[in-house]
Amino acid sequence: HYLHAQRIRTHMIKVMDHIFTTQCDVIAMPTCGMFPAQLQDSKYEANFTVTGGLVATNFIPNFTGIPSVSCPMGCVDGN
Repeated sequence: HYLHAQRIRTHMIKVMDHIFTTQCDVIAMPTCGMFPAQLQDSKYEANFTVTGGLVATNFIPNFTGIPSVSCPMGCVDGN
């Protein structure tokens, strides 16, 4: 599995290099794919659906090592 993941990673790095050299200089997208969920009072177990939604747009930069930056763009009412 590790070798397969490394092959995919190498391919994705080449794809992203091609995109940045031929098509664009910046890719702008939301940092979070959804609003964060409220924490339950006494439950701290992982909710993989929520976690997956929060980091869905960060997968490619994290996987390929592309530099990225997050900029706050607003607030959500905490109610």
